[in-house]
Amino acid sequence: MATYQQRFALVLEYIDKNLEDQINIDQLSKIACFSHFHFHRQFSAYIGQPVHQFIQQSRLNKAAFQLVYRQQLTVGEIAEKAVFSNSESFSRAFKQMFNQTPSQYRKKPALQPWLENDHGNLLNTLQNKQAQQRKARENMYNQATSTRNDNSISIVNFPHTTLAVYSHVGSPSKIMASVQHFIAWRKAYHTPPSHSKTYNLVYNDPSHTLDDDFRFDICAQTEKPIDKNEYGVFNLTIPAGRCAKYRHIGSDRFLAKSFDLLYGQWLPQSGEQLRDFPCILERVKMFPDVAESETIIDIYLPLL
Repeated sequence: MATYQQRFALVLEYIDKNLEDQINIDQLSKIACFSHFHFHRQFSAYIGQPVHQFIQQSRLNKAAFQLVYRQQLTVGEIAEKAVFSNSESFSRAFKQMFNQTPSQYRKKPALQPWLENDHGNLLNTLQNKQAQQRKARENMYNQATSTRNDNSISIVNFPHTTLAVYSHVGSPSKIMASVQHFIAWRKAYHTPPSHSKTYNLVYNDPSHTLDDDFRFDICAQTEKPIDKNEYGVFNLTIPAGRCAKYRHIGSDRFLAKSFDLLYGQWLPQSGEQLRDFPCILERVKMFPDVAESETIIDIYLPLL
């Protein structure tokens, strides 16, 4: 029989995958094998907030991603995907959560909940609202990865890969603006993710790096030479070579756990040595195109 935690992990996974649909509370109680008479109180006690509030915050969080990263969607279309009856009610709820209207957020987002970390204080006004939800999602991530360990790490030969790169240098809290900038370049130069793999090069650990020294490259695979341009995008090559590969499934918020598995557990016992090249992330499936729990990031550690 599934444990109490496993039952709620199934509920959270169902919510995560069905945010654009009507979610029936009776269906959630059946998924958890709980009585519908008690489900509301059980959910509130375990997660820390009522189920309807949790679902709405999850929808608004996804809407925030869509406002910034899916510029082709109108505010009305995003409101509909978030299961609001009209744009006005969506805007009121969004402003209550993010302290900006959807239009203001699209132009210049002031808060970025998915970049919350231990060394920063990026979310003063949101931390109390989202602390329980973050803990619940962490439990879901831990449950999903409980059977995965360093046996999931393989040695592969990474091919010579030419990239178009925009370097983000500065506070991790400003990465969103850099990603928007790179998306604009991809559109202008006809290099969409559907035709060109998306990568990141990770130079630093943000929890141990001063903002001015933090670098994070946003990249797309390309075969074309990049001429000097107004976007500041340039060519860079990942050299062919051996890499340790680990597939991270779930939100970026928990990448640190996967890094800990690679660097803290696997590497010391492997007998391998690292090459002098940054860690490589390949964005295989990206939120909000898939549910946050279904995001896939392949992590590559370059080896000698």
